[in-house]
Amino acid sequence: MIAQLLVIHFVADFLLQTREMGKKKSVEFKWLAGHLAIQFSVFFVVLSYLADPAVALWFAVANAAVHGVI
Repeated sequence: MIAQLLVIHFVADFLLQTREMGKKKSVEFKWLAGHLAIQFSVFFVVLSYLADPAVALWFAVANAAVHGVI
């Protein structure tokens, strides 16, 4: 499961993030919100297939929250 989470994270954090988003997410909230929406969506959709949807929702929210703080 750890390997799957790392792959999901790589896709959500790097492959689906634009260069502009990467540069601006630390200074403009709209870019951070977009990044967090991608994080949440990718984790929720993929984990819904791998685990119970309630667990997927909890994990996706937690992951997005941690990403927002970082």
